[in-house]
Amino acid sequence: MQTKSRTAEELVEKLVRELDSKGQFSQVRPLQSFIRMSMSLADSSSEDDACQIIGEALLELVPDSVVSINSFEEKSACFRVRAIVGADTRIADLAKILGTHPVGMSLAINDEARRELGSGTLKKVPGGFRELTMGAIPRSVCTAVEKLLDIGDVYAVGFVWNRRLLGSASFLLQKDAHPIDPGLVKTFVSLASLALQRWRSEEALRESEQTKNETLQRYNRILQMSTDMIFTVDLDGNFLLTNKAVHSQLGYSEGEIKKINGFQLLHPDDLDRVQRRFASLRKGRRIQNMEYRYRKKDGADLLPRWKWRSSARTDNSNMYPALDRSSRKMENQLAFR
Repeated sequence: MQTKSRTAEELVEKLVRELDSKGQFSQVRPLQSFIRMSMSLADSSSEDDACQIIGEALLELVPDSVVSINSFEEKSACFRVRAIVGADTRIADLAKILGTHPVGMSLAINDEARRELGSGTLKKVPGGFRELTMGAIPRSVCTAVEKLLDIGDVYAVGFVWNRRLLGSASFLLQKDAHPIDPGLVKTFVSLASLALQRWRSEEALRESEQTKNETLQRYNRILQMSTDMIFTVDLDGNFLLTNKAVHSQLGYSEGEIKKINGFQLLHPDDLDRVQRRFASLRKGRRIQNMEYRYRKKDGADLLPRWKWRSSARTDNSNMYPALDRSSRKMENQLAFR
């Protein structure tokens, strides 16, 4: 993976050198930063890391500035500061002035600012740092921050995907900084919005898979603890999953049971009926509970060793839970004697 990333970066740098020699560097500068950023995003493990990577890439495009990357939390209508890039050693002094570390701060946003950022266009913030914070930070504190960071002009732009505001980037330019290039920033931010949305989608998928795996593990622990025989078979009668009770009661090991078709273990009087029910399942029909008998591995004395099973289809998959009902049936029979 590292070799591929290195190769891709070398190709990008080669392309940039060629276009730069033709006076076309400005056309691909955001692309260069975007590709580097995308390769780094693939290895990021959290949204804070992803925002840090985006901030570092934006700082390459807008040097002599402090860049703040913020995520938008729709439920609370607040921005949360995820990364501060460019403050360097001043970050500790900044935290002292603010009374807290800037990363992690949440600031409410009004409807007007939300509409402006939702356009995805770079906007100059006329009221400077205080207006950027929506007046949530006292004026005296804002003045101290502007002095510490030598802030001149302030700009902000939203990360937007399919008209949905994902977050924003704020640029605190130093007083002697070169003018910001709105087109350059807008091009990169559009690409970064795509990368951020893709990262979030992949992260949501990873979390979903993790939750699914944890649920399956809990289910399997409960299944294995059950004293009832519980198993699943496919539409052809092959065992897919069995619990410990299956092996202890039927006498087959896990490896042995997987080599046996479930129909082979059925009582001859039940075989035709069960096969007809499975034929209905193959046609997409649903079935209610059905009972049938299985034999144990040591079937020397077959009749006393047949077991009643109950089976029901629970969804559209080819898995059918089966529970041992023999004990309850016998209890009911004894109760009526």
